Amino acid sequence: MPIETCYHQLEGVPGQPGLIRYYCASTVEEGTIMWAKEKLLAIDPVQCCLSYEIVDNNVGFKSNVATLKVLPMNGDGSMIEWGFICDPVEGWSLQDLKL
Repeated sequence: MPIETCYHQLEGVPGQPGLIRYYCASTVEEGTIMWAKEKLLAIDPVQCCLSYEIVDNNVGFKSNVATLKVLPMNGDGSMIEWGFICDPVEGWSLQDLKL
């Protein structure tokens, strides 16, 4: 799902747990705008990670909690690790969630 809109704060304080943002808006082939509202659950600048949950959407998620973590790589650079736990979305395969 290509992302066209990345962020719009709806409530809460930026960078603090409780922040709710409108995120992941994209237009699919039929012209429908897919969207989700995410709530920041935790942020840890020392561990370089954050967790969020989808609290509202029109994609079909019933429950979705994800964690992003920046991991150092050997030498220069870093890698972003993204993990999630969610209920199945009707009509989606596991591969559809990983795209």
